[in-house]
Amino acid sequence: MLSTYKIETFEDILKALRERPEWLEELRRLVLTEELLALPQKFEQFKKEEFKPFRKEFEQFKKEEFIPFRKEFDTFRKEEFQPLKEKVNTIEQDVAILKQDVAVLKIDVAELKGDNFERKV
Repeated sequence: MLSTYKIETFEDILKALRERPEWLEELRRLVLTEELLALPQKFEQFKKEEFKPFRKEFEQFKKEEFIPFRKEFDTFRKEEFQPLKEKVNTIEQDVAILKQDVAVLKIDVAELKGDNFERKV
C-alpha cells in the first residue's frame, strides 16, 4: 500500500515520520554521520571494557587507601563543629530556663488579673 503525504509545513513532515518509522530511520542515516550513529555501540563497549575495571579499581581504592583520609576528615569535622555543638547546647539550656520562667510568669499574671477583677467587682 503506497501512501502519499502532502507536505506543506514542518508539522506535516513530523506527522509523516511518526506514521512511517522506517522513513525516520532512513532520515537518520542521511542526516547523521557514521561516527554519531556508532556512538551507542561505542558507549556500550566503553562500559564493558573500560568503565567496569575502573569501577573495580575505585572500589578497591575506596576500601584501602581512602579510609585513613576519611578518618582525618571525620576528626576535622568533629573538631570544627564542636564549638557549634557547645553553643547549641547552651542555647537549648537557656530556652529551657526561659520556658520555665514564662510558665511562672503566666501563673503570676493570671493571679494578678484575678486579684484585679475581684477589686473591680
